[in-house]
Amino acid sequence: MDRPMCIGRIVRAGLLICLGLLASGSAIGIQSEFLGLHFVARGVKLDKAKRLVDLARVNGYTHIVVQLADAVALDEFPGELRADAISKSDFLELVDYIRFSGLEFIPEIKLLTHQEKFFKNSQLDLMYNKSTYDPNNDQVYKIVYNYLDELIHATDPSFIHIGHDEVAGLSIKFREKWLYAGERVLPSDLFYSDVLKIYDYLQNKGIRIGMWGDMLISPKEKSLSELQAVHGIPQGYGPSLRKRLPRDIVIFDWHYKGIKKQFVGSLDLFLGDGYEVIASVWDDRKSTENFVGYIKERSKPRVLVTLWYHLQHENWDLIESIVENSAEIYRN
Repeated sequence: MDRPMCIGRIVRAGLLICLGLLASGSAIGIQSEFLGLHFVARGVKLDKAKRLVDLARVNGYTHIVVQLADAVALDEFPGELRADAISKSDFLELVDYIRFSGLEFIPEIKLLTHQEKFFKNSQLDLMYNKSTYDPNNDQVYKIVYNYLDELIHATDPSFIHIGHDEVAGLSIKFREKWLYAGERVLPSDLFYSDVLKIYDYLQNKGIRIGMWGDMLISPKEKSLSELQAVHGIPQGYGPSLRKRLPRDIVIFDWHYKGIKKQFVGSLDLFLGDGYEVIASVWDDRKSTENFVGYIKERSKPRVLVTLWYHLQHENWDLIESIVENSAEIYRN
């Protein structure tokens, strides 16, 4: 489905106003140039979020990715909102501000995994385990689709990041942290079915999806044994799962530390299997230089710079350093 791309979009009471036509054709949310800035909305006030958008704009970023979770007071949010959750009106003001600033807005929703941020154990009958909702339960999708519908109606995104990282119980460390005693790890077939359900639902609305790639790569694969964020350890995950998913899902391949200059690994596997890939980095400059340099040699240079909880700590010197240095590395 072709949709017009706009510098600014205002969606209110079913009315879409496009402010400044930027391009025609397929608005998939991911263009040949992608320099995105990702932050978690938890505990972030509107003025601080706008300051970050300004910083991204002056440094030439193209996209803002916001992890919503329990921090944005949408009406259809299924769990318990944080006491400091941003109001729906402030959230929509932020989305408009992002677009008026010439950047594209991408929401990240914590679907399937990390349900301490979405369902938040508010409906235990819908959970597969402590940290994962149950893809076998149709009621789950009534709730998820209602939430997606509200988000889409309110913000008209052309691309949605659906999370799906760090399946609870993937290792001993993750089992101790994210599962109760005796709970099972989500089988890979249920992970697969959940992705397909969300993919089909959003594709029918003309919206493309992206997801974290850590569950689709295994430390048993050649060149990945020493790489961090390689979580496709349980049976059926890793390359088996990677080769089953639709190839027009965009993979956010995240590695934050220890990336060497001659990095060989996950990026090549995803590209080799036909995926579009966005190299996702954090606050280690040398790893950012190496990872960005590596993707530039192999495909269109698409990069997501993550801040995680630096914004919550209001360490603006560090934030500005990450944003500016990462943009310089990307441009050069």
